[in-house]
Amino acid sequence: MANVLALPREIWEQCGYYALATERTFLGPPSGLTSLLLTCRWIHDSLCFSNNTRLYARLFCFKFDIDAPRRRLPPRWLTSQCLAAEFQKQIVTLKRIRYCAEYSLQDLWTCYLMMSENDGRNERQLEWARFSEYLSRTVLLRIPSGPRGASLWCQDPEATSLIIWLFWMSLSQNCLSTESLRLRGLWTYTLLHAFIAAGFRFPSIYAPDTILHLPISPNVYSLPPIISGPNPSKTTIVHYWHSLTIAAPVLTPIALLSWTVRQEMYQQAHALDPDFLDHFPTDRHTANSLGIMGPTVEDVTEFHQLRIHSPRPLPFPPPTIFETYDSSHVDDDDNEDEEEPRQPRGSMRYEQDWYRQVSCYDPFALPGALRGPVFSLGSLTGSWAGRWVFTNIESHMDLLRDPSAMDPRALALQSKPLYWRLQEHHCFEPTEPIAPRTDEYNGDDIMNAWLPRGHHLTHVDGAIEFYDPDNNRKIRYETFIPRGSKKAPYLKPPCERPQWILNDCDEIATDELTSPSRCETRLHGLYGGEVVAGIYGATEPSDEYVDTVSYRSSGVADVLVTGETGQRHGDAWGHYSIVGRVRPWDGLVVLLQKPADPRTAPPGEWIFKGYIHDQNLVGRWRETNTSADIVGYEGGFVVTKTE
Repeated sequence: MANVLALPREIWEQCGYYALATERTFLGPPSGLTSLLLTCRWIHDSLCFSNNTRLYARLFCFKFDIDAPRRRLPPRWLTSQCLAAEFQKQIVTLKRIRYCAEYSLQDLWTCYLMMSENDGRNERQLEWARFSEYLSRTVLLRIPSGPRGASLWCQDPEATSLIIWLFWMSLSQNCLSTESLRLRGLWTYTLLHAFIAAGFRFPSIYAPDTILHLPISPNVYSLPPIISGPNPSKTTIVHYWHSLTIAAPVLTPIALLSWTVRQEMYQQAHALDPDFLDHFPTDRHTANSLGIMGPTVEDVTEFHQLRIHSPRPLPFPPPTIFETYDSSHVDDDDNEDEEEPRQPRGSMRYEQDWYRQVSCYDPFALPGALRGPVFSLGSLTGSWAGRWVFTNIESHMDLLRDPSAMDPRALALQSKPLYWRLQEHHCFEPTEPIAPRTDEYNGDDIMNAWLPRGHHLTHVDGAIEFYDPDNNRKIRYETFIPRGSKKAPYLKPPCERPQWILNDCDEIATDELTSPSRCETRLHGLYGGEVVAGIYGATEPSDEYVDTVSYRSSGVADVLVTGETGQRHGDAWGHYSIVGRVRPWDGLVVLLQKPADPRTAPPGEWIFKGYIHDQNLVGRWRETNTSADIVGYEGGFVVTKTE
């Protein structure tokens, strides 16, 4: 025995790791750890948490996903001590969930970040903890009751948002198909309804939509009215043994996504009424021959069968015993030259949401140290299909005039088809992009999508020329053309694959639209001698070590969006033209939709503003006839990319 105890501590660590990291012991806390620690004092001292954080860091990488933290966090956050602390935190949370502890905001945040980092392992650990049952219990504890009960569910939007996001992130078609009608009705008509019908009361974006350039300078004398709803609350949590300030995920978009998938499930289970279809011509050829405008049976059926993109369970990663936590990282560089960019999978689906939350929690603060890409260049280019959701306009205005006199759940929700074909155009440095016109309320004219009124667009070879009447200048924006990774995404020869163009990895990461040098970030710390460049000039960090996530500039100074309904869908639902911009600070997409021909589409102009979540563009719309200083007629919208 004495000879065995003379073995170096590293050998005991290896023995302990291989005893605890097996396929049989993957789920839940490391079974057998307590027995191992009780073997003798020497083994206890060699393997206990306080003396051997490396062992627990290795166990973390065996049981939990590590790729997302490697992309998102600086190296100082990924030491063995940090990983061991996160291992301890997540294991304790899993045990509390499994053994029916009362829900807490801290546990909700831990689960949310686990799902944000999920590449298959985290999801399995939460399944072991009976996470779905925990979420259901949490909802029942907060369920509205009585005629004014919705207020109970709305009192704490931070926790409510985390709960709805967690339901969404762990969603599966099997789960939806087995959801009872009573539970589906509870979600659709009680829990989610108010956040859509009265979405102007709840967080939907990270900063006021009346301001294009953020952060807001402290020298601004007066701010425009804020009518886009409250900003998400921010909180400070412990993440990988570090203090992290983070904004709560936005509430109204996830409520609409969750509501929409349940509506689609209902449509899937209920065929269209033949008597209803008899009111429409069979197809476009028949409609044209009869001189009938509007939707056909084909168009109505297409909308009835439309499905937005929703999460799917991830396959379990191949079983691997990691020698060290460094070896768990998979480098994606070998896939750099694939012909077609891959759709985001796993934790990559929530990458931009993460960066918004950790860097866009305060519109007055300079970009945070963990700031990263909040928008993928080229992600809007393509065809989109979905719906906009609205209430009766008279009832909506009554709700605005006297909120206490009406329960938002009493407002019926209706849907209309929404189809777009969008194209991105990029302004490159050093060209100065379009300056927004200041409206009468000192805002950036959100009612015209942050664009000067009276502008004119001219399509030229591989680009558009934007005429700015306010400054009497023309600005060239290069049209982004998705061609696969081996070809340049622009026609202009000087733009052919410069250093900062890297396919689907090109992303807005700071106020000057930056992108990673590769599909994963380059992580490092800055010392006092280095400089962080930004749109407001260079800023000198302190002499102390500063955690940061570094990217090379994409060279893109502004993103302009144009589009149309498309011929087929325009003939059915009205022809519209679209123009808009992307806010660099948080990737907020703002689009102005107006009739291309008033004779074939209902009159009126509409502003759509939202974020891309996974492969869905979701947010709020509003009409533009109401003054920009008050809440007008508005609702929610969601479109998913179809090609």
